[in-house]
Amino acid sequence: MSHEYYQPPGSDFDAPPPGPFTIGSYVDQRFTVLLLGAGLLGHALLSLGMVGVDLWTYSLVNDVAVGRVSHGALETRDTLATAILQLRSLCYLGTGILTLVYLHRASQNARALGAEGMEYTPGWTVGWWFVPFANWFKPYAVVKELWVASGHGDNAFQIPAAIPVWWGTYVVMTLGGSASSMLFRSQSMDGLATGSIFHATVLIVGVIGAYLAWQVFSGIHTRQRGKAAELGHG
Repeated sequence: MSHEYYQPPGSDFDAPPPGPFTIGSYVDQRFTVLLLGAGLLGHALLSLGMVGVDLWTYSLVNDVAVGRVSHGALETRDTLATAILQLRSLCYLGTGILTLVYLHRASQNARALGAEGMEYTPGWTVGWWFVPFANWFKPYAVVKELWVASGHGDNAFQIPAAIPVWWGTYVVMTLGGSASSMLFRSQSMDGLATGSIFHATVLIVGVIGAYLAWQVFSGIHTRQRGKAAELGHG
C-alpha cells in the first residue's frame, strides 16, 4: 500500500502543506526583542550618518563644478562613506538574522498560546523572505497573521497602520537602494549629485521604517506577553 504525504499547492504562491512539528511551550522573547531594538537603532543611526555623507557629497559636487574642492576633501569623503556603509551592512545583516529568529519563535509562541488555523508555519514564516517575487508580499502577510494570532480580547483582529506602512517603507528602501546604485554608476557629476540626494531620501525612509519595525515587532511581543499572562503562563 502506498501513502502519498504531499499534495501540490493550489497556486504558485500557496505555501506547501505544513509538515508535523512540535508546538512546544511559550518562550518570552524579551532579550531577543531588546537585541532587535538595538540593531534597529544602530541601523537608523548609521543611516542618518550616511545621509550626512550624501549631503556632503552633493556639496562637493557643486564645489567641483566651480573648482573649489580639494583632493583631501574627496579622500576624506570616500573613507567616511566606505566605513559607514560597511558598518551599516553588518548591522543590517545582524538585524535581519535577529528578525528571522524572532519571527520564527513568535510563530511558535502564537501556537503555544492557543492560536488555531494559522496559514504560515514557523518554517515558512522565515522561508517566504527568500522566495523570489513572493518575498515582496508574503512576509507582510506573515507578520499581519502573527499580529492577529498574538492578540487577545476585543482588539485581536485590529491591524494597526504601522504594519502596512512599515512594509511600504521596506519596499521603497529596497527598490530605492537599487535605483541609487544605478545613479552612482553613471560616472557623471550630474548623476552623482542626483544619486546623493535620492539616496539620502531613501535612507530617511529607511529610518522611518526602522522605527515602525520596532513598533510592529515589540507590539507582537507585548501582545503575546499579555496573552500569556491571561492564560497563566509563567
